[in-house]
Amino acid sequence: MLQGTLAQVSNRSTFELIVKLFDEDGQLMDLSGLTIVFAMCPRGSTPYWWGDTPNTASLVASTTPGQAGDINIIDLGVMQIVIPASAMKVAAPADYDAGLTAKTDDTDICQVFVGGISIVEGVVTSP
Repeated sequence: MLQGTLAQVSNRSTFELIVKLFDEDGQLMDLSGLTIVFAMCPRGSTPYWWGDTPNTASLVASTTPGQAGDINIIDLGVMQIVIPASAMKVAAPADYDAGLTAKTDDTDICQVFVGGISIVEGVVTSP
């Protein structure tokens, strides 16, 4: 598992992150068939949980449709996390906890990343 801090983002623009995953031999991993979830929630709030109903995570992107954002597998071992500006605008400026998990089946979940991200007020509300 990796820990760290992601670059500061605005709540008035699309959040986009490219992630490359390597196995223990340094080879890009096959991500096909995985359920991948990225979530950001205000520091100290209840995080997103696997299960029937997601709870209070502010922003969630997933390979499964129906979340605020999408995770697209764009190449071997490479994913693109996208949360559109229309979803980002509901995020209050604050420090957020962020996490990325990958699930192969109902019981095998890997925590890929956990860390922090700051969302700042983007000020401009229309083009």
